[in-house]
This record gives sequence, C-alpha cells and structure tokens, in this order.
Amino acid sequence: MVVFGFAFNQGSFQAIGPQGLQNFTVGLAPADSLDATLAAAGIPILALDVGQAPAGSALSVWLSQPHSTRSIGAVYS
Repeated sequence: MVVFGFAFNQGSFQAIGPQGLQNFTVGLAPADSLDATLAAAGIPILALDVGQAPAGSALSVWLSQPHSTRSIGAVYS
C-alpha cells in the first residue's frame, strides 16, 4: 500500500463551505509546521518517501516528532 498526503504552504483552493462550493485563501503556514518545513526546501513539487529515511538521520529524527499540519479536504471552514 502506498499512502499519499498533500500539503501546501499558502494559496487558494476550492472546498465546500457554508454556502456550498467556495474559494478559500490561506496565508503562510505556521513556521514549525510540516507545511512550512516542506516549503522551506524550495522545491515546487516534491514526493518524499519517508520510509526510506536512514535510521538515526536528522530526517528520521525530525519525522519521529509530532508536527502540526493543515487539514484541508472537500469541506473547509
């Protein structure tokens, strides 16, 4: 099984809101969030296989810690 997650730092999107399908815009993600950290890499489109992080590496240590992330799906408020 391969699980995909999607994240973005800032921008606009469409989702179901109180009045049906709406446009939403969000500002920069919080500095310590997953979204902001990925954006700081400066790579516009990135696929990251977190299962391949070398044990004991800075990446695996970072991944083992909790980080906030936005949760934006088909419905948003």
